[in-house]
Amino acid sequence: MKRKISIRELREIGQHGREKEIWRVLSVYFTYFFIKVGLSANQVTFFGILPGIFGGILFIVGGFKCWFIGTICFLLSATLDRSDGEVARFNREESAEGNFLDSILHSAFMNSYLIVSAAVGLYRELSSIVPLILGLVSLAFLYINKNIDIFEHKRILLSTSTLDVPKNIKHTGKTKIFSGRCYPGIGVNKYILYESMRVVWLGLATLIDYIISLLAVKLLFIKWPINFRLLWLGFYTTVFLIGIIVRFHGNRKMLMKIDG
Repeated sequence: MKRKISIRELREIGQHGREKEIWRVLSVYFTYFFIKVGLSANQVTFFGILPGIFGGILFIVGGFKCWFIGTICFLLSATLDRSDGEVARFNREESAEGNFLDSILHSAFMNSYLIVSAAVGLYRELSSIVPLILGLVSLAFLYINKNIDIFEHKRILLSTSTLDVPKNIKHTGKTKIFSGRCYPGIGVNKYILYESMRVVWLGLATLIDYIISLLAVKLLFIKWPINFRLLWLGFYTTVFLIGIIVRFHGNRKMLMKIDG
């Protein structure tokens, strides 16, 4: 006979030591369902990317309705990204394999897929090569940042003293500066750099574009020259570049300190 579990118990075990955020308020209910039906943490990880994949397809299909639904799909995927870890902690299934799988599918693949699908969708909508160029550059910068993450991981694993560990790799009261989610020293926080918040801002940009298009057609009878979803893509391309510069400089200074 399976023992009874409660939402409160799931929060205490599955979210112990994790930062409080709105996605975890929602994720615990999905976690409850997954545990009830007997899914493993790795199965939840695979299941969690499906809404995001569908959302990217909707971006490419185009139209404001598809963009809105696609944004919701990506947010659902971000919420389920919390559930796999909660299932693992509750069932005591945490493993290096599970962490690797989650990093590949959610942190690497879904981040790249969001950028690619948005860029292709804007290319089809605007009939301009600019979104594709920004998308490719953004992917390159994101890839470099992920490689810096791997370098920082290795330094932590191989470190023999606190000097070897960069000060920015830590949990703080405001945000977790790790895994490409936040770049130290550029004056921004989790409300800009978290993967899930990127989707929120994309949804807001879509809403602004929709409202402007209605006003342009019904009131001004002109086409508004600024596309806020394109600005969103350009903004995060710039953020990823700044992240590379700041993190490279920080790691270079730390290595010079160690070698010196």
